[in-house]
Amino acid sequence: MITSTPTIALFAGDPAGIGHELVAKVLAAPDSLPPARIRVIAHDASLGEGARVAGVALDLPRASNARALPDEAVATLDWEGAHAPAFAPGVASAANGAFMLSALSFALDLKRRGEVDAVCFAPLNKAALRAGGMVDRAMGAAAGLGLSVPVFVVGTVAVLVFAQKLRLVPAGGFVPISRDPGQHLLLLLMPAGTIAV
Repeated sequence: MITSTPTIALFAGDPAGIGHELVAKVLAAPDSLPPARIRVIAHDASLGEGARVAGVALDLPRASNARALPDEAVATLDWEGAHAPAFAPGVASAANGAFMLSALSFALDLKRRGEVDAVCFAPLNKAALRAGGMVDRAMGAAAGLGLSVPVFVVGTVAVLVFAQKLRLVPAGGFVPISRDPGQHLLLLLMPAGTIAV
């Protein structure tokens, strides 16, 4: 049971796409919002234009950080990309790709530091993300490699590296959970991780 109000970082997505319009429309209908503090990560000009296109009025307070304004259900976060130069609507460019990568990094950093409980985002433009940096390519390559390697190869390499070389986990064995729950979970760690990959 949750006893406190969760805080959600909501990234408005591609500043040249429809994300800011969608976010403006959702935020303008407070009855549709979850019982949470929502901290919006957006490009100010794009959010304003999105509200205009959606036919809604947004007058959100600005928070200096995710924990500021605890009594406000919705606030816009003041971050380095909020006042970035304008983006051409409908154009997938390196500029809006870099903006999205920066905003996602900012949102995930808030989560990592425990300032927000969840991160949500509006539509992102994959072409712009690719143009904005190598992150998308590197992640795609890693995912492709991970999908193409058979599980028995991953398992063998995991035993070699984590059990034999680094000696972080046992190479195998079984301990009933009733006898030693910690050791039982430790013995499940490598097989479960191998299957998850």
